[in-house]
This record gives sequence, C-alpha cells and structure tokens, in this order.
Amino acid sequence: MDFAQCLIIYLSILCVSKIVTSQTCQKSSACSCKEGEFTFDLSPLNTKNPRFSVNATSAGTSYMYTFQPCTPLAECGAATTAAACQTAQTAGSVSYNLGTSNSANFNGSIIANTLELQFTEGLEGRRTFIKMVCKKDGDPELKYEDESPSKNYKFILLSSYACQPSPTPSPGRGLSPGSVLVILFFVFLFVYFVAGMLFMKFGRGAVGTEVIPNYGFWSSLPGLIKEGVAFTCSGCKADTSYAKI
Repeated sequence: MDFAQCLIIYLSILCVSKIVTSQTCQKSSACSCKEGEFTFDLSPLNTKNPRFSVNATSAGTSYMYTFQPCTPLAECGAATTAAACQTAQTAGSVSYNLGTSNSANFNGSIIANTLELQFTEGLEGRRTFIKMVCKKDGDPELKYEDESPSKNYKFILLSSYACQPSPTPSPGRGLSPGSVLVILFFVFLFVYFVAGMLFMKFGRGAVGTEVIPNYGFWSSLPGLIKEGVAFTCSGCKADTSYAKI
C-alpha cells in the first residue's frame, strides 16, 4: 500500500468522524450542550427546587418523581447529589436516587430532534433518561413514560428549549477546521483520480479499467472493509479454523 492509499484511508476516517460528531450535542455542563453553532441550555429552568415533579404508578405503587436541571435536588432521602428522585407515596415515604447531577450526559442531536439527557450512578444502579421534546407555547412539563427495563426510568421533558434552533451565523467567522479538512479531502480525491487516469492513459497507454490508478487496491477495498467489520464483530479474534485455511 503506497503513501497515496494510506493518505486517502486516513482522510476518509477523519471525514467519517467529523460527520458522526457533528450529529451529537457535546456536553458543556450538567444541563447544557453545544452542537455546531447551536447551544442547548436548561439553566433558565433551574429556579425553584424541585423544578419538576410528576406522580405516576409503577408496579402497583404510587410514586412522585422529581427532577432538577443543572443542580442536585434539595431533597431525595439521604442522597445529596441526585438530579432525579423517586419517592413512594406510602407511609415512610422512601426515596430513591435515580441518577446524580454530575453524571449528566447528552445523547443525540438537538438539530435532529433526538436529544436525550441521561443520568447514571443512582441507587443500586438506577438510571434516568429524559427525552427532550419541543413545546413552543405554555410552561415546561415533565411526563413519566415507564420503567423499562427495571431501574431504567424514562421521561419526556416538553419545553421551548428543545425546539430546533435557527442558525445565527457569527459575523466574520470562516469555515471550521473540520469543514476545511472535508473540502481538502474531496479536492485531493478528485485530483488523485483525474491526474492518475490521465497519466495511466497517456503515459502508460492503459485502456479500460486499467486507467484507474491503483485499480487493484480500489477493487479489493470492499472486501477489505467486509473482513475488517467481520474481524471487529468477532471481538478482534482471527479465524484460525481449518475451513478458513
């Protein structure tokens, strides 16, 4: 494999990484994340404590669920770092930490309307998943969905902060390094094929598929990708069976 082939593969990996990361809201704080030019922020909702509460029944028992964005809940039994809490509406009012505030993590994209706020490190492995849904009018509202599987609590938070933002370009700001890299990659690829095909045709007199530079490499690339995926899925263990031999 020559230098040009290695460079193309390297740039391809970087471009794929750029596309993947561009579709994810990167965490800035326990209640905010940034995706490109957009910032998702729940800090304006961090007023009274608890900010959100909802009553629901699970496994025949009535509970009150509370959630506080940005900072820990003021009350959740003995827990002092809980972002979400489950309190039984029975004698004794036992409370369960459903995830700590400092474990907050974002998954999905605010632009694609798939953003979800997750909390882990709750009591006995409890976790909380809060799906962000756009609600342009009215007060923000927390809705309980279910507990599935056990100790995994699903909620929906409806608010205007989850509405898809409109881009506001910054004056005087150019392309990002990632965008420049993607442009350079496709320019290099175009020049590589055009210059290579001209050289093969007029410099070496190649015809048909032979005019494609490094045709053997490009024709074998799908097979190499397939083998790489199979190798990864097998836990990076080589197939040493007699059938393979």
